[in-house]
This record gives sequence, C-alpha cells and structure tokens, in this order.
Amino acid sequence: MRAQKVRQLRIMITGLVCCVASWQAGMARAELVAVDWRGDYVSNSEFLADHTPANASGSNQYGDPSNGGNFVGRAVSDSLPYNPSSGYNLAAPSARFYGGHAVEWMTGSGNTGLTNLQVMNQGPADALQVEIKSDTNLKGYAALFYWQQPDFLNGLNNKVVDLSETFFTLKTTQVNVPSTNPDLLRWVIRNGTSDFYISNESKSVLNNSDYAYTSYAPSLTWKKYSPLSGLSGIHWSSGANAAGPLNNITAFGFYLDYGDMPHGVDMKIAQFLVTAKGNGKPGHVPEPGFALVGLFGAAFCTVRHLKNRRARKSVVAADAADAPESGLTAEQSTLIDC
Repeated sequence: MRAQKVRQLRIMITGLVCCVASWQAGMARAELVAVDWRGDYVSNSEFLADHTPANASGSNQYGDPSNGGNFVGRAVSDSLPYNPSSGYNLAAPSARFYGGHAVEWMTGSGNTGLTNLQVMNQGPADALQVEIKSDTNLKGYAALFYWQQPDFLNGLNNKVVDLSETFFTLKTTQVNVPSTNPDLLRWVIRNGTSDFYISNESKSVLNNSDYAYTSYAPSLTWKKYSPLSGLSGIHWSSGANAAGPLNNITAFGFYLDYGDMPHGVDMKIAQFLVTAKGNGKPGHVPEPGFALVGLFGAAFCTVRHLKNRRARKSVVAADAADAPESGLTAEQSTLIDC
C-alpha cells in the first residue's frame, strides 16, 4: 500500500509541475500595459517637435492661415519623434511618441488664426493640447500620434505583441468643438516593420470634460493605411481590410479628424492607454494549447506507468521465487519514474 501511495504521489507531482509550467506560460501571455501616456512631463508648456507657430514654409508648416486654402502642418515621421524636443522628460512612462498633423484653411480673404500644439504644464497631470484657431471656418484638420514598440512598457518592448486582447483608451479633460461637426477618433496600429492599419470605428469627440473613449481592438475592422505618405488629404483614407491576423504589433496610436467646422478646435488629452498581450520573444509566436500541456503530461506519465507496472510485475513474480532474499516486494519493484 505504501508503495502504491508513493507511486500515486509521484504521478500527481509530475502533473502538477506540468500544470504550473503551463500556468506560468499563460500568465506571461496576460494583458499588460503597453502604452500609458500621462503624468508630469514638463515644468513649462513646450511645443511639439518642429513646431514654430510663425513658420509658414518648408515641409513643416505651422503658420498663420493663408488665402489660398493651403495645407499647413507637420509631416509624419517614423524616425523623428513628435514629442517636445527640449524641456521634456523622456524618462517618464511612454514619453516618446511620433506623428504629425495637417490643417487646411478656407479660401478667401481675411483668414487669421493660429495652430498651437504643445504639452501643457499642469502639475502632475500634464496634457497634450491640440488647438486650431480661425476667424472663419476651417476646411479640415487631422492629427496622428503613435508610440513605437521600443518604448512599450512592462517588457512588451521585447515580446511579440498581438491584437487579440488589446484595449485602447483616450481620455480628454477639455474639448471645445462645434457640436454640429464633432471630431472623429480612430485607432492606428502598425503590424510588422512597415504596414500601418487604421480602425473603421469613428467615435465622436464632443464638448466634454474628464471623458474616456475605449475600444476593444478585435471587434474593429482594420484597413491598410499610409500615414507616411502624408496627411495633406485631411480626412482619413484607407486601403483593403487586413488580410490576416494582426499578431506582430509594433506601434499603437490614435487619429483625430475634423471636417469643415467653424472657428477651429481646442482639445486637451490627459491620457492614452493601451493594454495588450505579449507572446514570447520577437521572431517566435508560440503555438496555441499551452493550457493542455499539463494534462497531456500527466496522462502520458500515467499510461506509461501502468504499462511498465504490468510488465515489471510479471518479471518480479517470476524472479521472486528464485531470489526472495533480495528484500524487495513486488509492489516496490514496480516503482518506475515517468
């Protein structure tokens, strides 16, 4: 009896070890915070990179509105960060981000106004401000902000990140926009090294305070998107639907888009939060079925043990008559490690 209990205990321990390993693998794949832009980044309000409100020439044009309906803005760059280039705490969580914006002024005379994009100093809870002012209607406006994988949090910078359990949240603390033409919010990702995608979902960002917009990524339709070719078209444009699973995410972001609107917009963003899953090291996406490893391990050991036990019992029974002085009982002789 004692030998049988020892044998059962060994089987249970083997299965438990396998199950614990499986549980640890599952825990490694649980959702983690990948991006969390919020906190104290500046001691004085700082313009975003390349932003000089008086600049009206070159590829980055932020200047006063013109009479010709021209575009002004900042070209999207995948290599040059969009966060303030000085006076900004890059050691803060999710501090580094990329992107660009574009504004199209109405044609005609008399347009005056400004574009103002900055990180506002608000103590421990600074805000990303997007402000467009005009004395007449704007023809259009768009902005893109995104965070790249080298800056992901909680070790996700060194893991394969998929979209299966991803949640996006954007929190605003102040929005002043025309209620007749609210801002539209879409989410943006990059899969692999170059392919950007934009979500089909448009959330209307209306006048509010302390409001959060949240979406579950797998419930959305994702379409090919090419922000690096320019935002000058103002309104979002997209290609075909994603052809397959998006399981190698290397950037998370959001896109804001206004159409024709009176007198501009002033928005303050307090937080951009993304939670996602990491599935092992880059270059390896593990196969599914981790939860079954422990069960298969325990079952395999049990079957193998029973087979070996039957074989050994017949041998021991035959040898016992010839060598009873060995001191081993038939039950003790059947203990075989799995």
